[in-house]
Amino acid sequence: MQTDAIFRVFAGIAVLIIMVIAGTYRRRATSGESFPVEEEGLAIAIPLRVGGLLGWLYAPALALFPNALGWTTFDLFPTWLRAVATGVALLVVPPFVVWAQRSLGRSVSPTVIVRKEHGLVTEGPYRYIRHPLYTAGSVFFLSIGVMTESWFLLGALVILFGVLLIRTGKEEAKLIEAYGSEYRRYMQRTGRFFPRLFQRG
Repeated sequence: MQTDAIFRVFAGIAVLIIMVIAGTYRRRATSGESFPVEEEGLAIAIPLRVGGLLGWLYAPALALFPNALGWTTFDLFPTWLRAVATGVALLVVPPFVVWAQRSLGRSVSPTVIVRKEHGLVTEGPYRYIRHPLYTAGSVFFLSIGVMTESWFLLGALVILFGVLLIRTGKEEAKLIEAYGSEYRRYMQRTGRFFPRLFQRG
C-alpha cells in the first residue's frame, strides 16, 4: 500500500508539472483569443475536452482520495515497470513538451484552426514528428495509467486516442489546404506521431 501511495503522489506531481508547462505556453500563445470548435466538430471537441479535463483531475484526485477512487485501479504491473513509467512522466515528457512548445511558439492552437500567418513549423521535434504534443500527451497519460495501475485511465486513453486520430486527420487536411505542396513534402519526410524510419520517395 505504501508503494501505491508513493506512485500516486508522483503521478499527481507529474500532472501538476505538465499543467503548469502547458498552461504557461498556451497563455503566451493565445493571448485571450477565442478558438471556435465548429471546425473540428462537437463529436471531436466534446470527448477530447471532457476526457482531457478528467485526465488532468484524475491523478491528483487519486492521490488525495485513494479510497474513493480505489475501484478505478487494479493490481497488474510490476514495480519496476511503474518506476520506469514514473521516470518517463517526470524526467522525459516535461522537457520534451517544453522543447515542442518553444518550437511551436505562437502557432499553437487548441482546435484544428491553422495560424497560417505564423508559417509552417518544422524545427525542434517538428523536424521529425508532425504532432509531437499529441505524442507527448499520449505517452504521458499512458505513463500515469501504469504508475497508478488505473484501468479507468488506460481505457479512457484508448478511446480518446481514437478520437485524436480522427481530429489529426482533419487537422492535416487543414494544413494541406493552408500550405499545399509544402506540407505534403513535410509529410513525406516525417512521421505523424513517431519519427519516420524510411522516407517516402
